[in-house]
Amino acid sequence: RRVLILVDDVWSAADARPFFLGCDGCVTLLTTRSIEVAGELVLDDERICRLPLLDEQQSFELLSELIPEVAQNHRRLCGQLIRALEGLPLAIRVAAKLIRVEHQNNLSIQPILEELVGDLQPLLPERAPADMTDLEVMEIPTVTAVLAKSTDRLDAETRDRFAQLGFLASDPGTFDPEALKSIWGIEDPHSTLLELTGRGLVEPIYGGRFRIHALIAEHARQLLEE
Repeated sequence: RRVLILVDDVWSAADARPFFLGCDGCVTLLTTRSIEVAGELVLDDERICRLPLLDEQQSFELLSELIPEVAQNHRRLCGQLIRALEGLPLAIRVAAKLIRVEHQNNLSIQPILEELVGDLQPLLPERAPADMTDLEVMEIPTVTAVLAKSTDRLDAETRDRFAQLGFLASDPGTFDPEALKSIWGIEDPHSTLLELTGRGLVEPIYGGRFRIHALIAEHARQLLEE
């Protein structure tokens, strides 16, 4: 038989290896937020596909599928919201769920749109989309719990350093390694940045700078407060 096996949200290479069938005509497709896990499972870099964030057009298309009437009637505010969410599908889907509840109850959705444009913190305690249900306990995790899958796997020192990224402004949310020397109190932030990049918590951009997504920065601030 020709079989496609999809293994979603892999955090350990050892857990994923039993799904490699090794038979002609069969393929295993895995998703992971860990660059390290991807590298362990696939030796050929051409077999690794790094998915970018959505651009503004793609973000608006997703929002239009989830809340079509709102997207059509409030294009300006929805455009502002999309820019605030910075192309992260998880953030877009959870924000759309909040807006849909207001809309279905015949409430004005302008206040919730304006609130989310200015502050993404209300998204953190919300439930993630149903397709992210934890099948072991049969519960839908919160957005915080989804993000914690990455941060809980950090050692204590690296986790503390990630939390300190909450000091950084989320707009525009970019920084260079020099800034981290004073925030973290170390001379060489390279190894920590490598770990955070490998977990998908920060990403390298142009000119040696790094970027942290607005929602992940909110998660860092939450850890910092704790």
